[in-house]
Amino acid sequence: MTAMARYDYYSDRKILNIDYKYLAEGLAVAKRRRLRSVAIRRLAAPTPRIHRVDLEPIRNQTWIRVLELDSLVSGREKVVLENIDALYSLRHLRSLDLAAMPVDLGQFSELTTLNIELRAQHMPDLGSSPIETVTVMNGPENTLGPLTRVKTLRSLQILGSTLSSLDGFEKLKTLRFLRLTGSPRVTDAYPISRCRQLQELNVEACPRLLDWSSLRAHPALQTLFLAELQSLSFVPSLPKLERFSFWDCKDNDLSPLFRCKHFKQAWFHPSRKRYSHTRAEFDEYLERLESRRKRAASK
Repeated sequence: MTAMARYDYYSDRKILNIDYKYLAEGLAVAKRRRLRSVAIRRLAAPTPRIHRVDLEPIRNQTWIRVLELDSLVSGREKVVLENIDALYSLRHLRSLDLAAMPVDLGQFSELTTLNIELRAQHMPDLGSSPIETVTVMNGPENTLGPLTRVKTLRSLQILGSTLSSLDGFEKLKTLRFLRLTGSPRVTDAYPISRCRQLQELNVEACPRLLDWSSLRAHPALQTLFLAELQSLSFVPSLPKLERFSFWDCKDNDLSPLFRCKHFKQAWFHPSRKRYSHTRAEFDEYLERLESRRKRAASK
């Protein structure tokens, strides 16, 4: 087997992909090249239905800052992790990618970034790690519980979930960025509105989450994308909103947009015939806002 099939360097990300069967060899290469990022994957084919991944070679490799394990699990194949406690020796690990693996995240005292695909598993407890950025894929009903106990969380993405409620978001006092997609059971946005430091909100594929009136007068929102919403009436009340976009406004009334004075970027698509105003009319309004800003700056 060639070295290329055993490990592969991605120069744009400065990360070495290592086939799990050649982990010790790949780690030696990464250390020799003074890399800090490693992804353990399945590069060689064919592969068995059951993969036994021995993590012992990673023990005490404290130079590793970024570790990706998420691609080990795919389809119906089963992964058995052996010597999983070796991970806990990576005391300077800053970023970890996982997929449906029984890892005690509280063991990583310097972890700041977590990307995790849960599938049918529960969201694990995050302990006292200083985590700032979390991406959850295929989150179950209990996804929010452990996250609400993280006091340092600034960025959260939930990409697909069976959540029926957003209760608990109000506890995320430090959250600045939220992306919520593929959560068709959620109906009430109020808990998000209590994240008073939230600066950017992106919501898509949540068809029952239409009433955003609870965001009225939110003090910090600067960037907002709502794929679908019932009404735009709350938008002019957002004092710091500069970038706003949407796909479908159900009540068809776009007049609130023409009362927004702080827009720097804004758009909607498509321009539906049932809307009260056309896209061209709105673009003209944005041009007038920009002209006023330039005249004010020149004085």
